[in-house]
Amino acid sequence: MVKTTGRRCPTFVQFAEDFWNWESSPYIKARQARGRHFSRTYANTAVGYVRRHLVPVFGDRRINEIRHCHIEDWVLALYQEGKVSPTSVNRYLSVLRIILREAFEQGLIGADPSSKVKEVAERPAVKGILSPEETRALFDLENIDRVWDGNRKYWLANLLAASTGMRSGEVRGLQMRHVHGHYLEVQRSWEEGYGLKGAKWDSERIVPTHPRVSASLAQVVAESPFPQPLPRASCSAMSAVLSRVPTVLAPVSSARPQAAHFSSTRSGTFPSSSRQSCSRPSTRAA
Repeated sequence: MVKTTGRRCPTFVQFAEDFWNWESSPYIKARQARGRHFSRTYANTAVGYVRRHLVPVFGDRRINEIRHCHIEDWVLALYQEGKVSPTSVNRYLSVLRIILREAFEQGLIGADPSSKVKEVAERPAVKGILSPEETRALFDLENIDRVWDGNRKYWLANLLAASTGMRSGEVRGLQMRHVHGHYLEVQRSWEEGYGLKGAKWDSERIVPTHPRVSASLAQVVAESPFPQPLPRASCSAMSAVLSRVPTVLAPVSSARPQAAHFSSTRSGTFPSSSRQSCSRPSTRAA
């Protein structure tokens, strides 16, 4: 990001080329100084958006020459071409909005030309949410070999998500010191490529665990030589074994249009009888 001391605004490429640089961006540093959560993965993704999708369109224009109509035409052209999904179009627009809003706040432009540009309609894929019956079948101990290739830790990671709603990064970032019998402390999250960080959106919390989950966790903790009890494989790797779920669930599900994945277990309906067995601790662990 550059500061202007002369009479002319910087071009878009001059202003945006280092805007998302994790090590040097004043924008990122300012957000962090104010206690705002910021993902390094998001910053790196935004760098790619700027280079591949924003600079080719707006790069040579000066910041104060970018108009609402320029952005509107670009958004609609991307949508109508159909080469990228509507979700991607909206993500590119979001990154552009942040850059132009910062230019406005720095006094480089008198108004943010992106502020009234509307997002395009998205076509979200149907999620393969599991029913209570399917969840029971999926996590039946007898199916560990057939569904999970005998990998008890992958089974437990998905079971933990299904029974507590923990995110993939939170499951992979769980440490032994945060496992307390019938409840867990969600304090950390594992970010792919960068390691441990705080929980997403500062959502540190205590979550109760079902006795079956607690017992399985205790066994894994006792056997693990590492400070984290569960694998830190990617979310897709932990979900890979779920590709055979339609076959496994055939006895309890007549149709399953979408393949299951980690989010399917996390968003599924864990049997209410199991949830009722969970009890929240009365005091937070020190």
